Amino acid sequence: MGRMDDARQAVTRLRSRAIAADIDIEVDAIQAAIDLDNSNAAQTGWGQLFRGSDLRRTLIVVGVMSIAQANGELDL
Repeated sequence: MGRMDDARQAVTRLRSRAIAADIDIEVDAIQAAIDLDNSNAAQTGWGQLFRGSDLRRTLIVVGVMSIAQANGELDL
C-alpha cells in the first residue's frame, strides 16, 4: 500500500538480528513480488477460463465433477 517505512519496521521486528542492508533487500523483494502479482492480475481474469485451450480444460473439469456428483462419489 506504499507504506515502505512501516514495512521496514515490521521486517525489523521480525528479523531482530538482521543488518539494515538485509532488511532493505527483503523489503525490496517483497515489493517486487507485489508488483509482479499486480501486473499478472491486470492481465488475467475469470474470462481466461473460457478462452482457447483453457476453455477445453474448464469443460473437462466441469464434466468430470458433474459425473462424479451424479454418481454420488463426491461429497460437497
